[in-house]
Amino acid sequence: MASEIILFNISGQDKPGLMAALTKTLSNLGAQVLDIGQAVIHEELALGILIKVDDAENTGSIIKEVMFRANAVGSTVRVSEVSEANYRLLLESSGKTRYILTLLATGHGSGPLHAVS
Repeated sequence: MASEIILFNISGQDKPGLMAALTKTLSNLGAQVLDIGQAVIHEELALGILIKVDDAENTGSIIKEVMFRANAVGSTVRVSEVSEANYRLLLESSGKTRYILTLLATGHGSGPLHAVS
């Protein structure tokens, strides 16, 4: 029984309950959530969910259900398969030093952000 790692990138207007519906669907279908990243800017959602499916035969059903749930609230879904090697690289890099930068600047321009990036 081969396993697969799948990345869902979901975007659209943020709707209450979407995360709960997606995680319930994933749980009910036996997917293991490996990582989640979410940002909401002006009520626009950018959500990434990385899952592992132990039985690759279930992958199609899981993709179909996640797409159905997200599309029902007007979100779009992009699905990508992640290789085991790429996932291992992600895990290895997660132990590296990370930085948090807080930028305080006057004005509305993007110049200060450009200067530090």
